[in-house]
Amino acid sequence: MNNIKKYGVALLTLSSVSISTYFTCIFMVALGQSLEQPLIFGALAVVFEGSKIWLSSDVAEHYRSARIGSSVATSIPAVALMAVSIAASTFIIDNSANSSRVESSSYNEITQLIKSKKTLAAAQVSIGHITKSSETLKDIESLIVTRSTLPSENMISSIDKNLALAFSVLFELINVLTIMKMSFLWNKTQPNTARSQSNTVNINTPVVKVCRPNESNTLTIAARDTHYEIKAAIVSGMVVPSHRGISATFAGVSREIIKSCLDELAAANVIRRFRNGWTLA
Repeated sequence: MNNIKKYGVALLTLSSVSISTYFTCIFMVALGQSLEQPLIFGALAVVFEGSKIWLSSDVAEHYRSARIGSSVATSIPAVALMAVSIAASTFIIDNSANSSRVESSSYNEITQLIKSKKTLAAAQVSIGHITKSSETLKDIESLIVTRSTLPSENMISSIDKNLALAFSVLFELINVLTIMKMSFLWNKTQPNTARSQSNTVNINTPVVKVCRPNESNTLTIAARDTHYEIKAAIVSGMVVPSHRGISATFAGVSREIIKSCLDELAAANVIRRFRNGWTLA
């Protein structure tokens, strides 16, 4: 079930991102044509969309790690890029609606002209102008063929700018939310690199010795290596990031040293506050 959910979100994300990128490229190319630089503006559209995806994923990751300040700071440029995508979608929808209205208007005009010519043909027959009536009927056939190439009144032609804007905002919210949801699912399913390593952890710190089941559950370490050993054990997942967890594993460690280690890991965003204690970020 989890895989189905993950693939479903991935498919929805890919679809919404593709549509958004397509709309933004059309919008930017049209803008670039007025400045005689369509290729440059088209490339900018791809850069904008890629940056939006990256920033939206970062916002989700910062929020997941409880880094609210970083999440808010990252969301500012993300919202600016969302505004570009909304403008692009509104531009495409409004232009499509205008084109449809023009074509629908032509359809209605030809329909009225056909009705008028049918009336004329009937009048010509009634007064014996058979030749003229035949010519009028040929005109009617030609108009019917022309009308068949035009769309009649439809939903697109009834869309105004406000509705186009509302639809664009809704679509962009769905787009960004699916990107963030995909980021959550992806990070959730990725194994913690430190936890998946062997019982020796290399993070530019001394190696942590792990007790075997038949050994004592405490580790005796040199005072000069205390900070490094404790932090490495926490990062590797061998020790719970708490005073009790560290004290139960390492012998003779003072509360001051434990507090110092936890503060340093928190400052490096390795652990974060969880309820009344700490957990890995």
